[in-house]
Amino acid sequence: MTTIHMLASYIDCASFQEQSVTTSKAVVKVLSMSDIHGDTKANADYLQNLNWPSGNEDCFTIFICNGDLCTDIASLRKSFQTLKTKFDEVCFVPGNHELWRKGSEQQGGDQSKAGSLSHAPNSLSKFNEVINCARQCGIHTGVCPTIISLFSVYSHYALYPRCPE
Repeated sequence: MTTIHMLASYIDCASFQEQSVTTSKAVVKVLSMSDIHGDTKANADYLQNLNWPSGNEDCFTIFICNGDLCTDIASLRKSFQTLKTKFDEVCFVPGNHELWRKGSEQQGGDQSKAGSLSHAPNSLSKFNEVINCARQCGIHTGVCPTIISLFSVYSHYALYPRCPE
């Protein structure tokens, strides 16, 4: 019996309890990806055709998506549903693309120029919509809206690794 602690002590903000998953499989495999951009047909097809691990391995699989899965909620929901059919557990941390205001399903949002999608009133509102979508699809989010710091993920050292002294 193997116990897996989701996202290094996944914390559900509502109950402040550690969440874990138990499996009888001896092997656990984790695939982590970011910047999938499943809004595009080619990348959505990639997710649909993803076969990992290959072969008939009897293992417990976990997929960790580190942001930028999809911009609009409809595509995000479809990608979550696809991933849930391919992996035993799916974990998700929103990226900047998920927090773009466009692609909201909220009632009364500003209509986009194309007229097909609305805009959330602000990025935090879109964030809540993304987290609710993930949880409705059975995805582990492991984030707490009260402690978000959007600018902490950016570093000028990534853009300018060799700053003049």
